[in-house]
Amino acid sequence: MRFYLTPPDGTRPTVVVETCPLVNDAAIAELSADIYGLSCPNGILFDEHHCVILRDTFASMDASSVQVDAKLATEDVLNRITAEGSLDHRVERWLEVLSASWDDALSREPSIAAAFIPDIVSAASGSSVYAVGSVASRAS
Repeated sequence: MRFYLTPPDGTRPTVVVETCPLVNDAAIAELSADIYGLSCPNGILFDEHHCVILRDTFASMDASSVQVDAKLATEDVLNRITAEGSLDHRVERWLEVLSASWDDALSREPSIAAAFIPDIVSAASGSSVYAVGSVASRAS
């Protein structure tokens, strides 16, 4: 499932978040290309075990400027959310909380929270969360 976080009166997302069966090099490369193509500086990729934060470094004029900024455990990222169910549902709930109050969404563990501050937190603050479906090529 893909989610766009778009600020009020925004015309493009400031964070693109995707859940996938397996966070691997192919999934990272595809989301990197997608966020670059959307002129979006931030991406987050989740599977059941891993969370990868992507950021556009603006070091080049192509998708290679999007780099992995952090690799975290999904459970550590979502640990403040009490929602049960599928990964899609838990991530969507976490994004809703993050948009409303980052302090309620982020882990109390400084090394986890620091990965989201300041770029993701400022990009998500006050944003609307739009679920836009899944990307089929993430299955491998």
